[in-house]
Amino acid sequence: MILSARLVALVAALAISTSLVSRTGAQTGGEWRAYSADKASSRYSPLDQINKDTVRSLRVAWRQSLIPVEMRQDRPDVPVPNVSQNTPLMVGGMLYVSTALGTVAALDPTNGKVLWFDVPPARGGVTPPSARSSRGVAYWTDGRDARIIALAGQYLIALNAKTGRRYPDFGDVATGDVDLSKGYDRPAPGFRWGGPPLVVGNVIVVGGLGGSPGENTGQQNGNQGHIRGYDV
Repeated sequence: MILSARLVALVAALAISTSLVSRTGAQTGGEWRAYSADKASSRYSPLDQINKDTVRSLRVAWRQSLIPVEMRQDRPDVPVPNVSQNTPLMVGGMLYVSTALGTVAALDPTNGKVLWFDVPPARGGVTPPSARSSRGVAYWTDGRDARIIALAGQYLIALNAKTGRRYPDFGDVATGDVDLSKGYDRPAPGFRWGGPPLVVGNVIVVGGLGGSPGENTGQQNGNQGHIRGYDV
């Protein structure tokens, strides 16, 4: 009898979970607004045009480089990596992706053409070096303004979802970003976090290490595991 009750409870929980996930997907009209579909990381889409009967008819519609030609004008010799772990967002008829330069680009999902891309500002008269791509970006909207939130190397940035322009009142007024290598309890030589930021309400949540490029550099100085939140 106890086993039966537990089984019923589990089935009921699964049914509720499935119902919530389905409604979440339906509310966004099939868009992919977060790295794992939603903040619950359901990784689920209710779209059913591709199924076991139609998957055999799939063909490549277009291809786009991790560093589109438009972004190579000032860096013609930059190498394109052959590996990238990246999940684009699909919102409002646009695809948003973290490029191999560590910057964000918006693509037309029907043909892969570049609609806009972020150009990091010069710092001290010097163009910053390329960063690594992150695993994804985040999306935020209040119904009037819509922003793409991303990590570009050690910097946290907010970009207008339609134009790609930075917000001068976000972080440093001169560059429109936040230097994530600063603000630790102990001196940190750099910052590296490969995951996407997470936007909860109006707060951007980021993890990170006080060392670069990874966990085992011996340069973290006790800053490992810091989680920080920033006003969107």
